[in-house]
Amino acid sequence: MAVPVKPGATFEAGPAEVLFQTPARQLIGVMDAFSYDVTRDGQRFLINVKVDEPSPAPLSIILNWAEEIKEK
Repeated sequence: MAVPVKPGATFEAGPAEVLFQTPARQLIGVMDAFSYDVTRDGQRFLINVKVDEPSPAPLSIILNWAEEIKEK
């Protein structure tokens, strides 16, 4: 949301306008309250959204890897 503000001796604000819509996101923890940030110059928003992947890449776990790299 954005609200135009008129500068002057008294505070005057105009009607609120919707800037953009983002999908709702389930919070992961209490420190995860904000899923966005504003760039330093105030010109852009950085929004954390979930990207649906067709299928996640497989996870490979190599046990006892140190033994495999020892010279024989």
